[in-house]
Amino acid sequence: MDPVDKFRRTSYKLTKPRLVILEYLAKQKKPRSVREIHQQLNRERIDLVSAYRNLELFKELGIIFEEKMNNQSYFYIADKIHHHIICSKCRLIECFPCHNEIIRLKNFSSINHQLSMTGICNKCSSRKEKR
Repeated sequence: MDPVDKFRRTSYKLTKPRLVILEYLAKQKKPRSVREIHQQLNRERIDLVSAYRNLELFKELGIIFEEKMNNQSYFYIADKIHHHIICSKCRLIECFPCHNEIIRLKNFSSINHQLSMTGICNKCSSRKEKR
């Protein structure tokens, strides 16, 4: 279900800031920090406190997930379970799908989990080799 439609099914009012944040997150291919969200939506006049409060609300409603990586919170739409690999040098975050075979084998449903791995991305690896 679309995150905006999911929000409309709640008793909360869909304000312009909420709509803008949800639409922004829905377009993202990877998790975003509240600072990134605020910077990108600055022209929409969404202050940092409002961004934090709305992200917390979306999280409570199960519309987004929060994942702590590198001592920072990142947010993404709770549509598909996926994993993250983070470059330990430049902090690049890449997402990759979770294959649900394990979940099906154990006869569970409505599973939520978070998996983050660290490594060194190709760009940082090639910089290291050039030195």
